Amino acid sequence: MRVMLSCVGNRDPFGSVDKRTGQNSEGPLLTALRIVEPDMLLLFPSAGEEGTATTRIPAVNERLQEIGFPRDKVAIHPIAPENPADATDVLQAMGEVVPAALADVPEDAELFVSISSGTPQMQQTWFVLSMLGRLRNASLWQVMDPTKLDPEDSPVWPVRIDVLRLPAVLDEVEAAVTGCHFARAARALAGQGNRMQRGPQKSALLALAHVVEAWDLHDRMDYDGCVELLETAGNECVQTPGLEPLSRLAAQQLQVVRAHGERTGLVFAYLMVERRLARNDMIGALLLAVLVLELSVKAGLHPESPEESLWEHIKSAHRRQDPRWVAVEKAAGSFSAVDSIRDHRNDVVHKLRNPDPVRVQRAATVARAALRNLVSVFDDEIDDNPFNPAAQKSAIREVLDLLRKEPV
Repeated sequence: MRVMLSCVGNRDPFGSVDKRTGQNSEGPLLTALRIVEPDMLLLFPSAGEEGTATTRIPAVNERLQEIGFPRDKVAIHPIAPENPADATDVLQAMGEVVPAALADVPEDAELFVSISSGTPQMQQTWFVLSMLGRLRNASLWQVMDPTKLDPEDSPVWPVRIDVLRLPAVLDEVEAAVTGCHFARAARALAGQGNRMQRGPQKSALLALAHVVEAWDLHDRMDYDGCVELLETAGNECVQTPGLEPLSRLAAQQLQVVRAHGERTGLVFAYLMVERRLARNDMIGALLLAVLVLELSVKAGLHPESPEESLWEHIKSAHRRQDPRWVAVEKAAGSFSAVDSIRDHRNDVVHKLRNPDPVRVQRAATVARAALRNLVSVFDDEIDDNPFNPAAQKSAIREVLDLLRKEPV
């Protein structure tokens, strides 16, 4: 569904006499209506005895009936600023009325705003509402003076506000991904993409949003949701020029996550530790690091007695001087340092103590050593994993740099 929004001004439905034809010139409302060809029309005239709701709407309705536009597809929402000459009053009035009118419009509707009708204050308000995200995915359009156009030119031109906002959004996305805040980055990309007109740039931002949202699902261990989004995003990236780095990474991630098992799950859990450290989530990093350590012990050192507690089993490996466990102790600094890491986890969880960043970082180092020595996970399996945060950040930065230099 195509929906057009417009204020109503003194040039609607007709303006002054066109000197070239000797007839009344078509007003901006009718011109935009003819070009946009909407299925629904939302009109915002000024209220009051001298407002366009009284002085112009009857003639507008008559003209709409003459051209066959369905009366039941026209909704009139008067606006009543206390002082029509005060831009703040107009912004407040339209800021209440316009979003309320859009509440009755389907979410998937394509919205067009004709900004050329109404007072200068009304025209300015459309820009502000768009920048504030109060117009959903609406695109803004201006009606040009036909006397200043070539015969083959369209009299309705788009207003590209999105190009002004895009650099700030790309900076926001890069900062969010650097801190592994994938959900925040996905929201910024989707918000910007949904406000843009259809085209390659809109497709690129929405594809990026889907990829980053898939990473967020993976970080939450929702692997099925991750696969579904990566499949969608992979197809979008392939079809969008400039997204090749992300397309390659998404394909690698799909392959890895589809085939994941216990061993890969441990690698994924460790990479979650690195992402928690990147976003300065010390509690999450500590809990996950100790979990990786304990699961690695369980997977790599098979206890003689299943009834043995995990810690009794660790002490047994220490007494036997199992070379695999000794390597883990060495990474921690000593046997007691391993015990200290687990105690610190318990203090944080049960006694609500603040985590010590130094001990959290040591826990991450020990978790990686446990993977390497107890589960035989090679460093390459971690460093070259497509879900490694370094790979994710690199791919995103490459695409963002391309969008900054050469918008698709």
